[in-house]
Amino acid sequence: MVNYLPETLTAEWLDKNGVTPSEIYLFTRAFPEGMKLTRENVEKALREKLDMVYIFETILRFEDKEEFSVKTAEAQERKDLADKLILRQFQNANLDAQEIRNTASRPLEPLPPSLETAFQAKLAAAEAARLNALVEVEQTFNETIADAVMEAIAS
Repeated sequence: MVNYLPETLTAEWLDKNGVTPSEIYLFTRAFPEGMKLTRENVEKALREKLDMVYIFETILRFEDKEEFSVKTAEAQERKDLADKLILRQFQNANLDAQEIRNTASRPLEPLPPSLETAFQAKLAAAEAARLNALVEVEQTFNETIADAVMEAIAS
């Protein structure tokens, strides 16, 4: 383990080492007694929406930060690209659903029940696919960040 990091991070230690009050607040909600530096706790912190990249970029010394920063920046870039692709796919699926409305003889009037059902089903399927894809992307991102944190503290 990096010899300047404690075995257990505490709100007090984070405060003394430059972490912002808002992140310390989130930290204490998730880890009121402190956080032992284990993979399980890093994964919990990520699920609790703590910004582990920010925290570790703040507390790691310069010589330990470069590789961590490169790995996490690459992970963020991959996540951003995946998020954009998911949004594009969702927008295309919504356009497909709108085609049902466009096929109605009078687009401003309510759709007949069978077309309304088909329209709503397409919208629901698009939203479900979007949410499932976002969950997968978030899980992959969190695993990558957890790997980077554990590698950084092990060096």
